Amino acid sequence: MTKHKDPRIAINTLQQHINTLESWFSQWNLKINTSKSVAMYFARGRRSFVNRVNLKLLGQDLPWASSTPYLGVTLDTTFTWKPHTELIRIKAKNRIKTLYPLLCRNSELSIDNKLLLYKSMIRSLISYAAPIWAVAAKTNFGRLETVQKILLREMTGAYWFYRNPQIRKNAKITTLKEYFVKLAKKFFANLNQVPNLYISNLPSYDATLRVNKKRPRAMLLG
Repeated sequence: MTKHKDPRIAINTLQQHINTLESWFSQWNLKINTSKSVAMYFARGRRSFVNRVNLKLLGQDLPWASSTPYLGVTLDTTFTWKPHTELIRIKAKNRIKTLYPLLCRNSELSIDNKLLLYKSMIRSLISYAAPIWAVAAKTNFGRLETVQKILLREMTGAYWFYRNPQIRKNAKITTLKEYFVKLAKKFFANLNQVPNLYISNLPSYDATLRVNKKRPRAMLLG
């Protein structure tokens, strides 16, 4: 990873780093699957770099991608997190379908047990790495909130005229946004205790500034 105002300079620098890595791979007999490797160009807003020179890894061109999975999180070039939120929304709905006989309003399970099942099997899936991506665009994040709203109404057997805040209050469960803020506060509070030099040397930034609104610590603002 590298950064520069001029994308051409950034690409040249990154290619130099890749060349250094190739020597290290060879020294330690490590094999890299180039077919699963891509290059990404991150920029604020809708800016793009059209005339991009392909990076090369082990003699193979690396395709430029608009999104790619990395450690369970789908990164996208503008950090709207739309690909990631859409993917976990689909995963959550598939898991709900699997557990539906236990979660539906006609299930013999108590509401407490349904909520326990939801928190451990579905909300945990949705909230994976949430302190990093929960600053997603409101539209994309709202789709995840809708998944919880619909499921809570089904699990509790609430009538159509019950409002969502009342259903959450009765179920003693927060919105996903509130839950993710809680996770983020805990995550960043414990970050300084991690014995990792690279993490401790991460640069600080003012999350209140508009330019930093898509950065993870902005989540702490609620």
